Amino acid sequence: MDKQDLVSSLLDGLPARPPSYWDPSARVAYDGAIEAWSVYAFRDVRHVINNRAAFSTDYGRSEEQRRQGNLIMGALLGTDGQVHRDLRAAAEGPFQPAALATLRAQARQTASELLDQVGSRGDRKLEVVADLATPLPSSMACSLLGVEISAAERMFRWHREFDNLAGTHEVPAQQDMKQFFEDLINQRRREPGPGFVNELITMQQAGYTFAGSPLSDYEIAAICAALLSAGTQSVTAGITNAFLFLTTAGLWEELALKPSLIPDAVEECLRWYPPFPAARRLACKDLKLGGRQIRAGQWVMAWITSANRDPGVFSSPNSFNIRRHPNRHLSFGAGRFHCIGAKLARTEICVMIEEAARRFPRLHRDQPCEISRDLGFNDSVRELPMLTV
Repeated sequence: MDKQDLVSSLLDGLPARPPSYWDPSARVAYDGAIEAWSVYAFRDVRHVINNRAAFSTDYGRSEEQRRQGNLIMGALLGTDGQVHRDLRAAAEGPFQPAALATLRAQARQTASELLDQVGSRGDRKLEVVADLATPLPSSMACSLLGVEISAAERMFRWHREFDNLAGTHEVPAQQDMKQFFEDLINQRRREPGPGFVNELITMQQAGYTFAGSPLSDYEIAAICAALLSAGTQSVTAGITNAFLFLTTAGLWEELALKPSLIPDAVEECLRWYPPFPAARRLACKDLKLGGRQIRAGQWVMAWITSANRDPGVFSSPNSFNIRRHPNRHLSFGAGRFHCIGAKLARTEICVMIEEAARRFPRLHRDQPCEISRDLGFNDSVRELPMLTV
């Protein structure tokens, strides 16, 4: 089996996602399993993500319903229009160039410390998910917000509840998440500390307006929940996938010798298996897509997994090519819904691969084993054992 077949087999052997979810030529069709229309081609997926007149991310909810629903879905992931724009503007602070430079240095230091811990054990074994891919983004996200690391552990549990959803729109309210962030905001108002939670409180006290009204505690909580959510599970999946594909394809030693290849290699890993496999939208009006009639009020799932393999956009899309350039994948969304934390996510993945390849240039899988994933809003490998030499 050659290198490309080895990498392809990682997808072929996964039982959870139907083949159409990886096929850009699949016809637009209603999928009863997820209670939504599924869209596959790059052009159609990008259209669904970006066409604000035809598709919405606000789930057709009133303002009261938004505030009563899930906290994460009340922020960037589940809002549109002025509400979305104002939330995004309020959340941009940590992702400005000067702040990102500081975060890059922090990510490198944290990655180095985690790898030191692995090396000090002396058993040559590494479990990527537990040792590296979970603690790095958890530490970064919690440090950014200024919260205890236990907050990341809670977010992983809340995500597991998401992953058990039966349909497209059945998002649990998760009242304990709301209570956690409400308590946090009240505590920080009494006892200010470092981190973005207090920066948002300061913005509120300075009179920052949100959709024409003062920034409320609910919006602060929603922004913090969204940043913690995106900053943990998605980045964990991205780091794990990078280790999995780059070692399986036999490319690890080459990257150790040529670290300048790592940024493009990470982009190819993101294209190959997006941590966030699909974007969900609500049709705002009757329309046709791919020759199929979609009615206002119906759900549409735009499959990034298949769009990233569209031969009209990517040359030899089923080849894993770490020198692919340009690489216009949609794994971080597009246009007005491009992920606000994409640069930080890329930084964390690249830094971890750079440091691990420098420290362990002969890293390889610890015996071939079946790769199992938890599927849902994010697709995450459960365990990935490796040997450091």
